[in-house]
Amino acid sequence: MAFSVQRSLIGLGLIAATLVVYAPAARFDFISWDDPEYVTQNAHVREGLSVDGVIWAFTTGDRENWHPLVGLSHMLDCDLYGLDPGGHHLTNIVVHVLNALVLFGLLQAMTGAIWPSAWVAAAFALHPLNVQAVAWVSARKDVLSGLFGLLAVAAYAGYARRGGPGRYLLAAALLALGLMAKPMLVTLPLLFLLLDYWPLGRMRGAPADRAPATRRHAVQRPLGSLVIEKLPLLALSLASSIVTLAVQWGTWEQPSTFRPVPFDLRAANAVVSYVWYLAKAFWPTDLALFHPHPNLPGGMPWSAAQVIGSSAVLMAISAAALWAHRQRYLAMGWLWYLVALVPTIGLLQVSAEALAARYVYLPMIGVFIAAAWGAAGFASRFAHRHPALRVSVVAVAAAVLAACMLGTAREVRYWRDSVTLYERTLAVAPGSAIMRSNLGDVLAEGGRIDEAMQQYRLALAIDADHLPAHCNLANLLVRAQPTAAVGHYRRAVELAPQMPHMHINLADTLLVLGQPDEAIEHYERALAIDANHLDADRTRARLVYARRVRAARP
Repeated sequence: MAFSVQRSLIGLGLIAATLVVYAPAARFDFISWDDPEYVTQNAHVREGLSVDGVIWAFTTGDRENWHPLVGLSHMLDCDLYGLDPGGHHLTNIVVHVLNALVLFGLLQAMTGAIWPSAWVAAAFALHPLNVQAVAWVSARKDVLSGLFGLLAVAAYAGYARRGGPGRYLLAAALLALGLMAKPMLVTLPLLFLLLDYWPLGRMRGAPADRAPATRRHAVQRPLGSLVIEKLPLLALSLASSIVTLAVQWGTWEQPSTFRPVPFDLRAANAVVSYVWYLAKAFWPTDLALFHPHPNLPGGMPWSAAQVIGSSAVLMAISAAALWAHRQRYLAMGWLWYLVALVPTIGLLQVSAEALAARYVYLPMIGVFIAAAWGAAGFASRFAHRHPALRVSVVAVAAAVLAACMLGTAREVRYWRDSVTLYERTLAVAPGSAIMRSNLGDVLAEGGRIDEAMQQYRLALAIDADHLPAHCNLANLLVRAQPTAAVGHYRRAVELAPQMPHMHINLADTLLVLGQPDEAIEHYERALAIDANHLDADRTRARLVYARRVRAARP
């Protein structure tokens, strides 16, 4: 009974602490990056849950991914809150709180260790690295996939303890739901295998350590048998990977929107990113919404020393974790971190980002586990010689959580609106043309035209081929400086020749400058791409008629 009360109090503490640091986000606005496409300007989502909306969610590859549950969750929010951003933020916060509670209960049930489990859950709930996943409405996919992923782990742990096809099917179903929220969970079956090693103790031949009570009933099996057991789950992951790649490749039609990076440079970035995330776990400063890829415009290429040094760090930690084989939690936690990050570490290029804090939402749990159980094991081993050691470890653990709360409260404030977030991002990563252009868009919408044009020009100074900056700067120049606007529209047409509105914008401006013949050419090119532009068709027809009349005059 005492332990039940203790767990309840810990759960209430997790809820209270998480709400304290994230409550301000319930008053924040939407962000102009991705939130319009996911919610505010998405006609399917704005209408709320409907038959047509459900069909759309399951058949679209919107935003370069197939994640129908994300669309459905946003629709439900629109039913509940309309377009009030506070409600949408609140949903993210509530799901994050649920994830922390599930994580606590899951670890405590698997290990029997209440305080290390509580610390891991608290670090997960309060760490500044997770602010991006919680405070950004468009990061719903991270917290939602996290919920189904953790529930899948709980179902798998139940199957591992008690067996039964029903529990296995439940784990598979939850994995499938998680994959329909974000395909990053494709490595989850491999993480189940790590759980077999520790704390479930199902792997035959693994060295013994102080086992939780739950493992007394584990039936140990050879590694090959455990791998075969995961094959149906791996098949789900494979299917999700194929769908995701098909959707993403289908969106890489415009050369201006996707610039491939050679694999060796991607691998170098992946190595450094592993260490960068790890460093931010211990010192979470200078976090930004967008970090430009080091080998794309605006990025700072990694030096050979950085890549070699990062490789040495990873190998040293891996060797230490595997050498301490009697402390299985070290190897399990470290490998969890390495494996869970594989889908988003950048080996397969899907964006212009070098890294993103939201990618470690679930992977960082492994590092927290290694730290918590490592500290607990250290205190237990030496406490009899140094009685004050246990108190010192508890004090350090509490201080870390307090620092996390302060850091998260600070980071959350940057998400109050788009201007604040983009300015903070540019203070950390000033070489981002994307963020410069996004800031320009928000400033233009607020009537701050001169400041917006300055941001667009700064974006083009970073990346001369940044398509949105060319288009939006031209849109602001078209009335006052149509000649300058034509130059940007021409470059936009060169970058994206298959986008009809680029040709139409150029043609409209050429008309202003008295160049109808070239305008006709671009109207015709736009209509050849998409014949449904009626205004362009009418204008072209009128111009062609006027040209024929002029030609017929004596």
